[in-house]
Amino acid sequence: MRESFRRLLPWINDEVWIVASLRENGLGKSSKDLYRDIARSLKRRGLMRPDWPGPDWDLDKDGKPCD
Repeated sequence: MRESFRRLLPWINDEVWIVASLRENGLGKSSKDLYRDIARSLKRRGLMRPDWPGPDWDLDKDGKPCD
């Protein structure tokens, strides 16, 4: 979960505070699955910046493919 938020942090709107807790059913999920779930949740709530490139795990903080 920490890695998911680290990757999403550049695109989360300024002045947003998030308190997160992983529930038991999330313990069996992969990092990519958690990332997609968190990203979709933040987007639905309007917490992502307009320039966010979308929930692609393989993009870096500039929206370019990771090597």
